Amino acid sequence: MVLMGIPSITELIIIFGVVFLLFGAKKLPELGGAIGESIKNFKKGIKDNEHDVEAKKVELARLEAQQAQQAQQVQQAQPKPPIDVVAKPPES
Repeated sequence: MVLMGIPSITELIIIFGVVFLLFGAKKLPELGGAIGESIKNFKKGIKDNEHDVEAKKVELARLEAQQAQQAQQVQQAQPKPPIDVVAKPPES
């Protein structure tokens, strides 16, 4: 049973040979530059997404705190019902 993993040196040489035959010597630098640019844009997109998620977490926490404060203000503004004091007869 062969496990999928990191290709060996022989496999890498075969892959690069096929790529060289398909694209030729003039296109390889362009292809490498395009792949490098794609990887850079991908990493930038991930970083931007992580930043957006953190910003949304902070905004959510701020809104929850604001909502809790408003609920507390509403609760304090409501009139409290009068307390009925009833004297109990002493037990013997």
